[in-house]
Amino acid sequence: MVCPVLGVPVPFSIAYLTEGQSIRATERLTGIHRDTIMRLGERVGRGCAELHDRMMVGLRVGRLELDEIWQVPSVFKPRCPKLNCAVS
Repeated sequence: MVCPVLGVPVPFSIAYLTEGQSIRATERLTGIHRDTIMRLGERVGRGCAELHDRMMVGLRVGRLELDEIWQVPSVFKPRCPKLNCAVS
C-alpha cells in the first residue's frame, strides 16, 4: 500500500510508530495525514490482537520475562538519592 500523495509506502508509518515516533512526527516524515495514521494504527492493532488471540492458546509457561517493567526503576535510579528511596 502506497500513500497516493508522496508515494511513500504505508508500512513506513507503522515502522515509525513502533520505533517510538509520535503521530505528528510520522505525519511529517511520510506526508500521510495524522487521522489516517490513527485509523491505520487502530486497524493494525486490531489485527495484532486477533493474531495474538489465535496463536497464543494453550501455552504452558514456567517463566515469564517482562523486560519493559524493569526499565522504569533504571530511569528513576539517578533521582533516588534525592528522594531517599532504596532501589535494589
